[in-house]
Amino acid sequence: MLVRTHRDVPSVAYAEGIEKRVVIGPKQGAPTFVMRVFDLGPGKSSPYHTHDWEHEVFVLSGTGVAVSEGAETAVRPGDAVFVPPYERHSFRNSGEETFRFICLVHCAVRMRLDRPCVLQMVVDARHCADDADSAAPLLVDKR
Repeated sequence: MLVRTHRDVPSVAYAEGIEKRVVIGPKQGAPTFVMRVFDLGPGKSSPYHTHDWEHEVFVLSGTGVAVSEGAETAVRPGDAVFVPPYERHSFRNSGEETFRFICLVHCAVRMRLDRPCVLQMVVDARHCADDADSAAPLLVDKR
């Protein structure tokens, strides 16, 4: 078992005014999920984007807005947000204090076509890296 506080994990710049901490991920031995803590400064927003995986968000502190196509929903500490695959979304700090939330993503698992009995885990380094590196996705064979 691993127990750690997010304050002990160095943050990396995710975008202007946004810091990310990978609290639990592949480097900590978690092969399936990555738990990240984001801090958005006042007035800052994550990029409006989409991707082919879901993620879950849990608001820890501050106030913000969960933005999706055609909707903006105010969120506050204790709120949970589910973002399904392919839904365009972003998060915006609507308050005067840091907007902090946990964002949980899974590592994509798919069958390799050239070796159908081998599962290949694809971990996108931009989402899992706990440093400033954004190398090509990591490929890990699971036999």
